[in-house]
Amino acid sequence: MEPILVRNLRKLLMMSMDCRIPLEKIELIAPDNHHREEKLDLETIPVDAKKIFSKDGNFLGPFAFKLKFPAGFRPNKKYIEEVLKWQKMAFPSPYLNARQFEPATPQARKRAVAVLHELLSLTMEKRLTSDKLDAFHNEYKLPCKLLLCLVKNHGIFYITNKGARSTVFLKEAYDGHNLLDKCPLLKFYDRFVSLIGRPCFDASNSVQV
Repeated sequence: MEPILVRNLRKLLMMSMDCRIPLEKIELIAPDNHHREEKLDLETIPVDAKKIFSKDGNFLGPFAFKLKFPAGFRPNKKYIEEVLKWQKMAFPSPYLNARQFEPATPQARKRAVAVLHELLSLTMEKRLTSDKLDAFHNEYKLPCKLLLCLVKNHGIFYITNKGARSTVFLKEAYDGHNLLDKCPLLKFYDRFVSLIGRPCFDASNSVQV
């Protein structure tokens, strides 16, 4: 598990504006504790590890996000045109520093969605409660109206208000209520539960993403 944790930690730091995130925020999504000083920063990562991403954050690939809409969703022509325009817009890597974008521009809004997408993808279950997402507001320069941003991009994110707090799911990571690609730790947990004959509780099982 250590290589996965190191890789994900590196990505979390590289998305932040100053490559620094308070330890208590890292622990919001980390599966285990990291005993370090008050802040973790990119300078603690070996130089060779930084070469995974180019300096400007660019990468090869399509500009579009993978969208998943409910079976009964019937968009009108104007909505389809707006989505197509959004999908064709040059994709700003979530690893580009947020200071390069004016907050009100379409590029900044698409970058914010890219950051939220990447942040959820780095969690074990591809989901976080909305308050945990909002905790990274300053480091990642997330939208002030985070909930509105998530709702407007409902083809990418699914929000449920079940329980005391809303939970945000990355839609492409799920087939219905099943997580498609489980990390080794979750696979081990499922195997352990099956061996002791206990039902495996998964909060996502009650949610159709």
